Amino acid sequence: LQDLTCILRMLTTNILLYVAVNLVGMYTKYLTDRGQRQAFLETHRSMETRQRTQNENNRQEKLLLS
Repeated sequence: LQDLTCILRMLTTNILLYVAVNLVGMYTKYLTDRGQRQAFLETHRSMETRQRTQNENNRQEKLLLS
């Protein structure tokens, strides 16, 4: 009976540990994905702004040359 109790406690502990480690892993992945997404959006916005500025400069240059 004592062996069964010990085995059940070990099994329960292992299951709880497994669940906890998986939750920590999922949270870490969420934070990593969120950080990468924010970096991507920032880079995308920067490239769009650069393109708009370049287009505006080209437009102004054409106006000056005409």
